[in-house]
Amino acid sequence: MPSFADVEALALAWPETTSTPSYAGAPALRVGRKMFARLRGEMTDQLDELTGGAYGAVLMVGVASTRSVSCSWTRGGATPPSAR
Repeated sequence: MPSFADVEALALAWPETTSTPSYAGAPALRVGRKMFARLRGEMTDQLDELTGGAYGAVLMVGVASTRSVSCSWTRGGATPPSAR
């Protein structure tokens, strides 16, 4: 499973993307001043209702609409998210 460092490295290849802490110091990714993803560490001890397993680190990603969004993450590069 990719780590936040893997996700961060791919996202930083996109134009105008930066990595700065969010509120409470959680790692976050932004374009300009808009945060689009952050590592949500406060859920690490909570259990998934479906599997009963611990969530662990959760990457929260914001989207502008409820339309379907696709994104390709690979170790060789990244394709920025695109709405369909």
